Amino acid sequence: MRSEIAGLRDEIASLRGDFGAEFTVLRSEIAGLRTEFKGELVSLRGEFREDMAEFRAETRTSIAGVRTDMKEGFRQMDVRLRFLEEHFFLDQSAKQASA
Repeated sequence: MRSEIAGLRDEIASLRGDFGAEFTVLRSEIAGLRTEFKGELVSLRGEFREDMAEFRAETRTSIAGVRTDMKEGFRQMDVRLRFLEEHFFLDQSAKQASA
């Protein structure tokens, strides 16, 4: 009976050693994956920052273009309003007095 118990103890110790070795291998693989994922994350962050910077620049350019178009449109509208005021909406008596 004692020899059987001793055999079981040896077998348990052997299994512990095997599990310990497997655990060490798994821990190493997990550390490798963690390092790989960190690298990917850093890369993705860099790409995201570049994309956002490009998007901001494009948005600023678009907004500047819209502002320019609006200013030009308001300028043209102002010119047309002045023309209408000068030719159609002026008091006719003031026009005749100046003639």
